[in-house]
Amino acid sequence: MAQEQQLLKTSPPDILVCTPGRLAEHFLGRGACLDLSRLRWFVVDEADRLLTQTYHRWLEVMDRACCKEVHEGPRPQKLLFSATMTWDPRKLAQLKLLRPLYFFSSRTGQYATPAQLQQHYLRCPANAKPLAVLYLLEYVLKKVEAEHAKVLVFCQSVNTAHRLARLLQIACALRGKYRAKLGEEAEEEEERTDDELVQVPQAKGSPEALGPGTVAEFSSSLTQKERGKLLKQFSSGKVMCLICSDVVARGIDIPEVTAVVNYTAPAHLQTYIHRVGRTARAGKVGHTFTFVTRGDMDRFEKMLRESADCWERISKFPIPKEARSRKKAWWTPALEALQRCLDLESKGHLSPVKPLAMDNLLTSALPTAKPPKPRGVRAAPVELVEEKEVKEKRVKEKEEKSMLDFLKDGWGT
Repeated sequence: MAQEQQLLKTSPPDILVCTPGRLAEHFLGRGACLDLSRLRWFVVDEADRLLTQTYHRWLEVMDRACCKEVHEGPRPQKLLFSATMTWDPRKLAQLKLLRPLYFFSSRTGQYATPAQLQQHYLRCPANAKPLAVLYLLEYVLKKVEAEHAKVLVFCQSVNTAHRLARLLQIACALRGKYRAKLGEEAEEEEERTDDELVQVPQAKGSPEALGPGTVAEFSSSLTQKERGKLLKQFSSGKVMCLICSDVVARGIDIPEVTAVVNYTAPAHLQTYIHRVGRTARAGKVGHTFTFVTRGDMDRFEKMLRESADCWERISKFPIPKEARSRKKAWWTPALEALQRCLDLESKGHLSPVKPLAMDNLLTSALPTAKPPKPRGVRAAPVELVEEKEVKEKRVKEKEEKSMLDFLKDGWGT
């Protein structure tokens, strides 16, 4: 703060870019030395959001800077920008605008999205949504070079974002270990139902391109320093996918985001506009995928029809049956590893914001070769073997059902 004040005194800037709170500190706080008597332009980005944050006292700064008694020369011009500008007259009155002019990106004045944005919605059972997200990540890798792919996955809560990030990290590691252990070169070819005959590229992905280190959580649980470090890794391509809450939906510039995934359909159109606005920027093509349940479909359609063109441009994205199948060999071990991870975090043995020690979580989950049968031991009758296999199958199904019940509150929201 002292260094900034010294710079303002010795080298007054022509253009000042700052946050509302910092502006108030330098203009109204102790030792204030910011001179705005010759201000010509007062630009406010994300204006509708800042109007809800008047506690920063930035409105007071604007009033004093534009006051005739203080200001020298022509009256400063106020420029307000937002993708979802408010129409509330009570909020707009705080700005004290003089004969304001409104400019819209659409002819009707409704919320609009870029022409380069390709919008999709998906129908998927709640307990299979993590598998569908994995498929979407591989689909994006198929469409774009791996080192250039960047995906944001928005969740409704910090808790859901954390659970999903941990599960995807475990699943990416476990799939690679299963493939290496069992000698599988590729997964089986995805099956399609009769109503899913749309030509969609079969995204195979690879353990190297989609590894556990390529998925990370970005939420309010992280410190400012940790967020900055993670954003640098995401921009450089070291991290491919960020699982986040709405903390990153606006106000943070992340260049060249390939796709945005709405893990839960937003409740408000403004939230949808700001989320999908992270991609298809500066004339580049972007993709957005929104999970919609059967019960939310009517509300989702009604919400998008309030925009200028979102409903007319959105299309259904088919998820192959095999991609969302929970019968994969690594799925149940991944859920078990996730439960162990959450238990360790709840007991304080594992930090929720640090990378996982995958070997400790996955050791008991890996498939092992069957031990050789000792000599002199007679084989069990076929009937007993079949009965044992049936019992083991029932126990496995029961464990998987209890695991899904354990996670049920996290995947549906």
